[in-house]
Amino acid sequence: MSDRTALTAACEARSAACVRMLLEAGADADHPDPEDFTPLQMAALCGSEACVELLLNKGATADRADSDGQTPLAFAASGGHEACMRQLLDAEVVIDGEDDEGETALHRCAVDGNESCIKLLLSRGANVNHVSEQSGTTALMCAAYGENAACVQLLLEHRADADKARTTDGVAPLYMATAFGYADVVRDALRWSARLSLLPLAACMSRLVDAAEALEELLPDEPPAALGTTPVSYTHLR
Repeated sequence: MSDRTALTAACEARSAACVRMLLEAGADADHPDPEDFTPLQMAALCGSEACVELLLNKGATADRADSDGQTPLAFAASGGHEACMRQLLDAEVVIDGEDDEGETALHRCAVDGNESCIKLLLSRGANVNHVSEQSGTTALMCAAYGENAACVQLLLEHRADADKARTTDGVAPLYMATAFGYADVVRDALRWSARLSLLPLAACMSRLVDAAEALEELLPDEPPAALGTTPVSYTHLR
């Protein structure tokens, strides 16, 4: 705690009473601590709605990013703090802003499997097909990577593009889910008619049997891809 300012420490402790007293005494609502945390970022990370409200009412910059490009919304999303996210969105923050790793709030919620936060972001206009400038991934790819079948289905229901999402290396969500043996994710993706052209596959993984069964159940007659390998044939490479 020695590296915190008094105001940031109060936010970390979720002490709205201390935050109020410090602000009334003239504490700067935007002043970062030596680790580059602003009070609002800390309050959002710790999920303190009361502290977030006090800071916003005092004029704290709602979109202020740290040295890694992370905003209060990103911190709230990382912690799954839906109420704090709602407060920040009400303050009209940039909803699809990326951090230095190319992640948006929606990416973070997708990889963590936080359905309620995903619903909130989508209801407020988050781009379901936002492509990371750094990695080329979308929220759908993040959900597939995190083995979050319910989030995959939710994103697909909101028109996530299952056929065009790719990393910068050309990997698509269904490719990834198949490779990792995520049978539930594979089933959900295929129910929405996801298709992909697979790149040559050099290795196999131990959890492919369930994925193979899911693929054969939903795509029993899938024709070979241009490179001669389909999701079904991939799962049988042993």
